[in-house]
Amino acid sequence: MLDNPPLLTIHRGHRRPSKALIEAFRGAQTSHLADAMEGRGALDYRIKPMDPDNAVFVGPALTALAYPADVVGVYGALLEAEAGDVIVVANDAYTATAVIGDLVAGMMQNKGVAAFVTDGLARDRAGIIASRLPLFAAGIMPASPAANGPAVVGAPVTLGGQHVRPGDIIVGDADGVVVVPQDQAEAVLEKLAAVRAAEARAIAAVEGVDGVFIGPADLSASMGHVGNQTHPEVKAAIEDAFRRILKAGKAPGILTPDEDLSRHYLSHGGLFMAVGLDNNLLARHTSALCQRFKNPGAPSAAPAKGGTY
Repeated sequence: MLDNPPLLTIHRGHRRPSKALIEAFRGAQTSHLADAMEGRGALDYRIKPMDPDNAVFVGPALTALAYPADVVGVYGALLEAEAGDVIVVANDAYTATAVIGDLVAGMMQNKGVAAFVTDGLARDRAGIIASRLPLFAAGIMPASPAANGPAVVGAPVTLGGQHVRPGDIIVGDADGVVVVPQDQAEAVLEKLAAVRAAEARAIAAVEGVDGVFIGPADLSASMGHVGNQTHPEVKAAIEDAFRRILKAGKAPGILTPDEDLSRHYLSHGGLFMAVGLDNNLLARHTSALCQRFKNPGAPSAAPAKGGTY
């Protein structure tokens, strides 16, 4: 090397995908995306979430190159990141030191970063999980890196067998991470719809299957809306599934203890509905019984509109 490279080089001005385009990928399963991209786009299987229960994300890539045993690229990406970005750090799959820990993960979470992905290692797993930042790495180990540089932010990188450009759409879940090139995103969305439709048809076509029952709690969690079964994206996915199931000549069903939501899905073609949970029914009637004995003559409380039974 004739000259020492700069400590940190930052490239700005890359084209960013629209918010609408990013949102169109929210809730997509990585397996469906890989199918829609003819088996391409998935990062190496070793790049996995630190917390599989907090692994769902989507956002545009902000790329960085962090040299082995060095963290300057990570700091530079943190400096440049905008809310919603996915910081993607190529670390040459280095395994002698970590490239990120819980303190930097917490800073990223506070800045609104959607996720962090690296082919390097992480440390401080418990703190990373507590930070609530979806973080994917090739492993965990306690040794810390140096901060000497050089590093590059905002240039194309290669990691996990995939080439990633700034602005590419990055999607993650408990299965792993998929890279959708920005210039192919619209075409991938079209193929994704076809993959989903084919899977629904395949399930409905199984001999002996007369109905398809949807679990909204698991579905909402897989779409990144844990505990929010009434999110518009979740409801739209369920309504779309009902249409596909009915078209296949089978009966769509669902469990929802919210009476208003149950009636909503009935109006969209639901043919078998679970409208109560045994533990909720037991708790509600036990409380009512207790109230009657504590306050003789007091009317029993009526269930709230849209309440859980």
